[in-house]
Amino acid sequence: MKNQINILLDAGIIQPSTSPYCAPVLLVKNSDGSFRLVADLRKLNSKTIPDNFPLPKIDEMIDQLSGAKFFSTMDLTSGFHQISMHSDHMHYTGIATEFGLFEYKRLPFGLKNASASFQRLMSIVLAGLSDLQIACYIDDVIIASHNFPRPLATTRMSFSEINCSKSKGEAEQMLLFAISNLLFRSYRERGTGFT
Repeated sequence: MKNQINILLDAGIIQPSTSPYCAPVLLVKNSDGSFRLVADLRKLNSKTIPDNFPLPKIDEMIDQLSGAKFFSTMDLTSGFHQISMHSDHMHYTGIATEFGLFEYKRLPFGLKNASASFQRLMSIVLAGLSDLQIACYIDDVIIASHNFPRPLATTRMSFSEINCSKSKGEAEQMLLFAISNLLFRSYRERGTGFT
């Protein structure tokens, strides 16, 4: 746990706190074997006014990508941690650890409105690319094209837009490939359309 606290402190994601609010934390194992610190924010979430910004409908995203043969995907690194918390709200996200009390300076995972806030940000960031075949579901971005060079140019434009907004695409999670089988949020593309 101490290592995770230090990582979050060094990255500017949390800071020491004197907040009267504190949530318990636990370590969760990631698929790659690493760990991440997760706050149990259920008590805070029960008092939070919902942000009803809509998440995209998967069927509409699939329609938007239909007919394409080439895809580039991005999973944005620690997406929620790319969004700064308002200074007046940081103290609500206090977390208690055996190493002291801390609060989030960046949007924590598990916060009730985190997905809606991130989706809103990505909608704003990618709005200038709306004429292209780009679908975004929270921190997963997929870029589609009918010909091979196009996704490269579109991906560069997307990175440019995302970098300008201070989000970071994780390079090793970016894939460019000709489609024969693409699984995207449990929908499959077989060269002729999504099923």
